Amino acid sequence: MYIFIKAKPGCKFNHVAKAADGTITVKIKTPATDGKANTELLRFIAEKLDLPRSKIRIVSGLTSSFKKIEIDSEEKEVKRKLGLL
Repeated sequence: MYIFIKAKPGCKFNHVAKAADGTITVKIKTPATDGKANTELLRFIAEKLDLPRSKIRIVSGLTSSFKKIEIDSEEKEVKRKLGLL
Protein backbone atom coordinates (compact mmCIF):
# COMPACT_ATOMS: atom_id res chain seq x y z
CA MET A 1 0.00 0.00 0.00
CA TYR A 2 1.02 3.62 -0.42
CA ILE A 3 0.60 6.57 1.90
CA PHE A 4 1.29 10.21 1.13
CA ILE A 5 2.78 12.24 3.95
CA LYS A 6 4.21 15.63 4.73
CA ALA A 7 7.45 15.25 6.67
CA LYS A 8 8.52 17.94 9.14
CA PRO A 9 12.14 17.38 10.24
CA GLY A 10 13.80 19.15 13.17
CA CYS A 11 10.82 18.91 15.55
CA LYS A 12 10.96 18.37 19.31
CA PHE A 13 9.66 14.80 19.10
CA ASN A 14 8.55 12.14 16.59
CA HIS A 15 4.80 12.18 16.02
CA VAL A 16 2.13 11.24 13.44
CA ALA A 17 -0.87 13.53 13.01
CA LYS A 18 -3.81 13.71 10.62
CA ALA A 19 -5.23 17.13 9.75
CA ALA A 20 -8.92 17.80 9.18
CA ASP A 21 -8.31 17.89 5.42
CA GLY A 22 -6.86 14.36 5.56
CA THR A 23 -3.20 15.33 5.25
CA ILE A 24 -0.87 13.02 7.20
CA THR A 25 2.04 14.86 8.83
CA VAL A 26 4.96 13.02 10.36
CA LYS A 27 7.14 15.12 12.64
CA ILE A 28 10.72 13.90 13.01
CA LYS A 29 13.34 15.03 15.55
CA THR A 30 16.26 14.60 13.18
CA PRO A 31 17.21 17.62 11.02
CA ALA A 32 17.05 17.32 7.22
CA THR A 33 20.77 16.99 6.51
CA ASP A 34 22.48 14.30 4.44
CA GLY A 35 19.33 12.16 4.29
CA LYS A 36 19.27 11.61 8.05
CA ALA A 37 15.66 12.76 8.37
CA ASN A 38 14.54 10.25 5.70
CA THR A 39 16.34 7.45 7.53
CA GLU A 40 14.74 8.45 10.84
CA LEU A 41 11.34 8.80 9.15
CA LEU A 42 11.45 5.24 7.82
CA ARG A 43 12.76 3.90 11.15
CA PHE A 44 9.99 5.70 13.06
CA ILE A 45 7.23 4.46 10.74
CA ALA A 46 8.59 0.90 10.90
CA GLU A 47 8.63 1.10 14.70
CA LYS A 48 5.05 2.44 14.85
CA LEU A 49 3.85 -0.33 12.51
CA ASP A 50 5.91 -3.04 14.20
CA LEU A 51 7.41 -4.00 10.82
CA PRO A 52 10.98 -4.60 9.71
CA ARG A 53 12.56 -1.50 8.15
CA SER A 54 12.93 -3.45 4.88
CA LYS A 55 9.11 -3.44 4.44
CA ILE A 56 8.99 0.37 4.09
CA ARG A 57 10.55 2.64 1.45
CA ILE A 58 10.26 6.13 0.04
CA VAL A 59 8.97 5.91 -3.54
CA SER A 60 9.12 9.62 -4.33
CA GLY A 61 10.00 12.85 -2.56
CA LEU A 62 13.47 12.07 -1.23
CA THR A 63 14.38 15.78 -1.19
CA SER A 64 10.86 17.12 -0.68
CA SER A 65 8.72 17.43 2.41
CA PHE A 66 5.90 15.67 0.53
CA LYS A 67 6.65 11.96 0.23
CA LYS A 68 5.04 8.84 -1.17
CA ILE A 69 5.78 5.88 1.10
CA GLU A 70 5.34 2.24 0.11
CA ILE A 71 4.49 -0.11 2.98
CA ASP A 72 4.38 -3.86 2.56
CA SER A 73 1.37 -4.42 4.84
CA GLU A 74 -2.43 -4.31 4.77
CA GLU A 75 -3.98 -0.85 4.52
CA LYS A 76 -6.40 -1.28 7.40
CA GLU A 77 -3.64 -2.45 9.74
CA VAL A 78 -1.35 0.44 8.74
CA LYS A 79 -4.06 3.04 9.32
CA ARG A 80 -4.99 1.51 12.67
CA LYS A 81 -1.43 1.42 13.96
CA LEU A 82 -0.71 4.97 12.80
CA GLY A 83 -3.93 6.19 14.42
CA LEU A 84 -5.45 7.33 11.14
CA LEU A 85 -8.83 5.57 11.39
